Amino acid sequence: MLRAGASSLAAAAPCVPWSFLVYGILALSLLRQAGRLLHRLWWRPRRLERAQGLGGTPHRLLARDLRENARMNREAWSRPLPLRCHDIAPRVAPFLCRNVREHGKQACLLWFGPVPRVVVADPQVARDVLSNKFGHLEKPNFPALTKLLVDGVAGLEGEKWVKHRRILNPAFHVEKLKSMLPAFSACCDELVSNWVESVKSSDGWYLPTKNNRRMHEINNEVSSLLRGLIEKRMQAMKEGESHGKDDLLGLFLELNMRDTDEHGQSSLGMTIEDVIEECKLFYFAGMETTSVLLTWAMVLLCMHPEWQDRAKEEVFGLFGKNKPEYDGLSRLKILTMILHEVLRLYPPAIAISRKTYKEMEIGGVRPRTCIGQNFALLEAKMALSMILQRLEFELAPSYTHAPHTVITLHPMHGAQIKLKAVV
Repeated sequence: MLRAGASSLAAAAPCVPWSFLVYGILALSLLRQAGRLLHRLWWRPRRLERAQGLGGTPHRLLARDLRENARMNREAWSRPLPLRCHDIAPRVAPFLCRNVREHGKQACLLWFGPVPRVVVADPQVARDVLSNKFGHLEKPNFPALTKLLVDGVAGLEGEKWVKHRRILNPAFHVEKLKSMLPAFSACCDELVSNWVESVKSSDGWYLPTKNNRRMHEINNEVSSLLRGLIEKRMQAMKEGESHGKDDLLGLFLELNMRDTDEHGQSSLGMTIEDVIEECKLFYFAGMETTSVLLTWAMVLLCMHPEWQDRAKEEVFGLFGKNKPEYDGLSRLKILTMILHEVLRLYPPAIAISRKTYKEMEIGGVRPRTCIGQNFALLEAKMALSMILQRLEFELAPSYTHAPHTVITLHPMHGAQIKLKAVV
């Protein structure tokens, strides 16, 4: 009787289908994900907006600032600038320029989707941000494609940055730069000689500059070539050969080998992979920034021929027709001033980003300088001096003044320059 009664009670109890449980769990999971998404896209940005206390654009759910930035870019890039107009900011970065003008140079708030960005255009505040040594203002994470080309000391933080910077710094001391001057001179001489021969074989010659350098996925090939070159050079150095010891790679390896034992186990030195990444950084980033500096320097000297004449007079006064040497390059006041003014008006990079993970107040400390700054300026002085010694140049009628940023600041339609050999 009891057994039969229990059976009847069990049969009478409501039976919940498994599908209801599955759907319930799925619904809870979806609600949880929706809450997280709403927090990321709305609640957190609104809380940050109130906490910042800065002027700027209000946060909108559907990425309004991104759309406005794209619209203003299209509109500005469709119109070239007049020749000799160097107020390039409204064309190169119209959205940032407008908001800085409306909300102040010290700091204004913009939104890239749900991510707030504080834009700083005041030089002193920017110096404080870039000089911070406490680790609260970090370099942003670069896209994966960018890291295939550049992933050296410029993208490092913390102890690894300190180690790489300590090893690399001596390679850029004055005495080391002096030893690299013959290599600079040989490269510049080959380039300018090719230009001069081309000019002599025709009635004037146009120098085109590519507008865009596309990044291709060639990381494995580049790394393989560099690894083979580095291993051959290291073996030659171990066997006592001195050939190539004074170029940049030779200096890197010499300094690195002092901190690495024969098994490569020392934590003080860099690994082969680290050396490869530093080579890629100084080749791609260094070559790119120096080449765009020289491009804009030639464009501006074409726009202002009186300064081209003054620079040429200074170069001939110091070197005549002889190859420039270090002591003379250090005395080039007018040409150095021209390069600095070009960098001020047409910087290779128009913005530098940092990210922070905590609330903080900006305060200045010792500045951090670019490790390759002196190297790049010495290259640029050598190249421009040798160009001025052997060539005169003016803008071709087809040149359109349209500065444009693709990683670095380029002439959007190229720099068509007409060259003429100096008699």
